[in-house]
Formats: sequence, structure tokens, C-alpha cells
Amino acid sequence: SWDVDRGGWEVFLSSGETKSILAENLHLVDQVEVEPKLSIFGCEVHGALSQGDRFDLWPLVYSGFIRTRVPERLLIRLNVECDELLAERASLSHAPFLQAEIKSGRQLTVRRPDAEYVNLLLTCADRLRRAIVDEDDIDEFKCELDTVWTVHQLAGDYNPVHFHTNQKAHFGFSSFLHLQLPPQLCSANQRSRRDGA
Repeated sequence: SWDVDRGGWEVFLSSGETKSILAENLHLVDQVEVEPKLSIFGCEVHGALSQGDRFDLWPLVYSGFIRTRVPERLLIRLNVECDELLAERASLSHAPFLQAEIKSGRQLTVRRPDAEYVNLLLTCADRLRRAIVDEDDIDEFKCELDTVWTVHQLAGDYNPVHFHTNQKAHFGFSSFLHLQLPPQLCSANQRSRRDGA
């Protein structure tokens, strides 16, 4: 509906939020696109991976990011695997390659990543690749796993905003998965502005 006070269209988002968007920032389409192309003018796109897992895709300038919810069984298994890795004193440190200032926790190289997790990562990377690469060039790019590591970050540890580089290519995608979060970052606080979250 038209928002007279704000001079834009009132749009209802899947998150439950209502936004007012200027008409010139909207592009109407005749039908839903199963594989929408991203642009710097795009909006958040929702969809489902082949396994039925939901995803959200956000366009950025010449890139984008995709978010999906990890199945509970995989999350439980990854937590167990990461706890075992942390408990093993001989685990290989990944700290020399990272930006974080970890004083209490550890950053560890994952030598044999979980197969289901790798499949989920590559499925998401492929979906993102197809969203940002021109159809004529799509076969020139493939996605493969480069490096996996854990960051066991505790109170007082600091991990600044940073970028990642790849060992196998000059460009690529990075991903992260939060296995455990402090109570301030619970889902109830996800869209609120409370202190500490």
C-alpha cells in the first residue's frame, strides 16, 4: 500500500517488518523468478535449497551473501566434533593465519570437515555463484572447499571485521557458522536493539 506520510510503498517483509520504499527503488516483475539474478539494486531474496532448507540471499556490490539454517542433527554433530577438536591438545592451531585476538579461546584447523557440512557449504556457494555470475560465464567457475577452521571465542576475546583470502584461487566465498552463542544473542534479541547484543 502507498505510505502517504513517507512518500513510498509500504512493503511487508518475511521477517515481519514493514518498510517504506520509494517507487523508483522497486522493480515489479510479472512472475516469481526461481533463480533471480542479483544486482546492486536488488532486495533480499528467499528460496529453498535442493534439500528443502530455506535460505536468504542479500545482494552487495558485485557480490552478495546467503544465509541458511543448519539442520539440528548437523548442528549437534558439529558441536561434538568441535568440542573433541578443542579437547585434543595436539590440534593444529590456525591462529597464525587469522586476525582475531584470542586470549582465552583457540583457533583450530579442521583437517577432515564433516561431509554433510561440506555439502551444505558447496550447495550454498553454488547458489550464490549462479546468482552473481552471468549465464554465459557460469561454466567457467566452480566451487570447491578451500580451508575450514574453528574459532572458540570466549569472553574478552576479540574478532574484528575482516576479510579472508583463498589458497586455491584469487577470489571466492567465505562462510561462517555460529555453533554456540552467548545468551545476549538469542533469537528473541535477533531484531531488537538491546544492550550487549
